[in-house]
Amino acid sequence: MKSFYFYCLPAGRPEQSAFQHAPICLAEGLKELDVPFHSSVNYWRISPDSDEYLLKHDPAVTVDDCDAVVVTQEWLEYHGRLPENLFRQGRQYLTIYLDHSDGGFTSSWAPEARKFDLIFKAHFNDRWRYPANCKIAWPFGLSNRLLRATADGLPFAGRRNEILFNFRVNHFLRQTAKKEFVRHFSQLLPINDAAEAMNAAPSDPASHLDWCQTGRRHNPAYFDRLKQAKACAAFCGFFPPPWPLDLHPLTSRFGGGLLHRLDGLLKTAGMRPQRLLQWDSWRLWESLSAGCATFHADFDKYGVRMPIMPENWKHYVGIDLDDVDGAVARIKADAGLLATIATNGQSWVREHYSPVPTAQRFLDILSQQGCS
Repeated sequence: MKSFYFYCLPAGRPEQSAFQHAPICLAEGLKELDVPFHSSVNYWRISPDSDEYLLKHDPAVTVDDCDAVVVTQEWLEYHGRLPENLFRQGRQYLTIYLDHSDGGFTSSWAPEARKFDLIFKAHFNDRWRYPANCKIAWPFGLSNRLLRATADGLPFAGRRNEILFNFRVNHFLRQTAKKEFVRHFSQLLPINDAAEAMNAAPSDPASHLDWCQTGRRHNPAYFDRLKQAKACAAFCGFFPPPWPLDLHPLTSRFGGGLLHRLDGLLKTAGMRPQRLLQWDSWRLWESLSAGCATFHADFDKYGVRMPIMPENWKHYVGIDLDDVDGAVARIKADAGLLATIATNGQSWVREHYSPVPTAQRFLDILSQQGCS
């Protein structure tokens, strides 16, 4: 691939910002690799001191001047339709869809998405059924903003003796973890559940710009909290029932109460969770990059797939929901285990999921798919 064209949305107001994390990570890596790319609009202002954007619009460049066209799920969600004539007969460019949507049944199943050559899908699970052109796992990963925000953390020994359990957005697995895991984890480290408000705008100009462009997700106080804590809970997702292999769109995102009720019924019937959906979150990558010992569900046990998988008990603490006591006992038995996991996890995530390796993996996948 010699050049790319991204369909992006303008950022908008902080409370309604169309934050497009996936193309940002890709574009930052492609820029470092000297691979040309263009955008339908100017998107992601680089600095408060300039009007330069990462993704730039050039009215002289169209999709027909590029080798591949990239569309994100935000475009479809905001517009309700794909760019006009994207799949016209005789086109020479490859079409790629980046789907970071939550839920079990996302925009990848939309009829118009069936026309894309390739779909790169976040929250991928090997035990879930996907459309034929949706076969590439593509997790959130790290942008340069996240790398900067999580840099220069305290050495592990000098950090606060605590595990952060401070989610701003709550859903099934986080509710379950708070209800069932806190009493276990409090045997290891004190629990810190303090969280920053989303509407607290930073005063620093650079941080304020990031706060605006990320839809108020960027908070320096939160990142400082991460860089001073020894551990962080990054639980996310929900466990669908063992049947069917996919869910109807109207039932793919259960309410928390219904999921808890269903989970109880499955346990009563002796059926345990087998697959975890909607497992990805910025918290996972922020925690790893900040050098925290990161807690989540056991990825291998519950079917989670990434292009490069972390190793449980080496890069993160993957909890087996059937044996939480066993995980606590293992950590208690090895005083240096969390420090080792935190160091390994930080090295792993920066090596494999920073913008440059992410972009290089993207190019390699296209080459493997016969798209070079």
